[in-house]
Amino acid sequence: MARGRKAKATAAAAVKRKIKEEADASGPAAKLQRADSENTQIRKAAAEVLSSEASAGSSKSAPLDVHFATHLNVSDGKAFEDYSCMLNQTDIINNNNKFYVIQIAKIGKKFHVFNRWGRVGETGQMSFSDFSKEDDAVKAFCKKFCDKTGNKWEARDQFVPKSKKYTMLAMDESGDDDGMDAVDGGVSVKKEVKTEAGDVLPSSLDPRTQLAIQLLFNSNMFEAQMSEMKLDVRKMPLGKLSKAQIAKGLSALVDVEEAVKNKASYETIANLTSRFYTLIPHDFGRTNPPVLQSLDVIRQKKDVMLTLSDIELTQSLQKTDKAGTGKKVKNPIDEHYESLKCEMRLIPSTAAEFKQYSQPSEPSSTINYGVNSTTKDEQHKQLRVPTAQPN
Repeated sequence: MARGRKAKATAAAAVKRKIKEEADASGPAAKLQRADSENTQIRKAAAEVLSSEASAGSSKSAPLDVHFATHLNVSDGKAFEDYSCMLNQTDIINNNNKFYVIQIAKIGKKFHVFNRWGRVGETGQMSFSDFSKEDDAVKAFCKKFCDKTGNKWEARDQFVPKSKKYTMLAMDESGDDDGMDAVDGGVSVKKEVKTEAGDVLPSSLDPRTQLAIQLLFNSNMFEAQMSEMKLDVRKMPLGKLSKAQIAKGLSALVDVEEAVKNKASYETIANLTSRFYTLIPHDFGRTNPPVLQSLDVIRQKKDVMLTLSDIELTQSLQKTDKAGTGKKVKNPIDEHYESLKCEMRLIPSTAAEFKQYSQPSEPSSTINYGVNSTTKDEQHKQLRVPTAQPN
């Protein structure tokens, strides 16, 4: 009997050794993959955006601050090389919510250094300095930048935020995507580009697909949504933010949300909220910036940020400005369609997929989309739209 128990124990030990040997040979035991939370997905997406922005870089000169351009009596002026920055600092505890602009302009043989600072949403104060030598102007610019941020201009790509100092914002300096000139104090000027009807070729898409594209690129829809959220994207306090800056703001907002959920101290939440307001400027007038302590309010802010991301993406796809050339140009609807890099096809009402994607219980004026799964090697997805006409 004892011998039998010993034999069983020996066999069991041998099985365990065998299992361990196979596990060692095949590597660590596979772990069950958990679905990423929304906040984890946001952080990953933000990291990807920042990584792609850093690798792409920027070679465009920033437009001159409207007050600087007025002082120099120039229109559509550009900063000298890349010497332009927008700084911001919000400190809720000390009721600070202020900006600082530094730029260099070259007019003829003279170099001009411009500083403007004040409460976010206000014009603030200004100073102008003139130099005959480029080196002197650059030194003045770099010294002011270092004084205000605690960072060297030459190392701005590795910018490190410092306590009680300004943070550098990444602005969208394209200036040609949406024709918007942002001005502090809630004033904005929209440049309208008119195109003669005869200059545009007719769309090659079927009417229903044209309608879908028009809905996807409808700026009025975005503006209405932002209006409901009490934020006018045309009146951003310090100008249009880049997608990298929006990504940083989303990450900061996630930090605030998690601190609230974990019942962090008031000071911790206030500091994290200050960080969010620093990255995404808000105009609070002369009132103290509010601390984000409500999960409902944070959710609303997150919706605003995600909508801003959608607007930035949509506007980055819209680069149709070929009017006035005297030549026939491609229909903007077709260009928007091509920018999506996907194929949209109408689904016959007799197809099985039509029943899958259409929802008779909902208003029939809604267009429903179906997405076919594709292999990783494909560069696009196929979107299908039901052919049923609205009632």
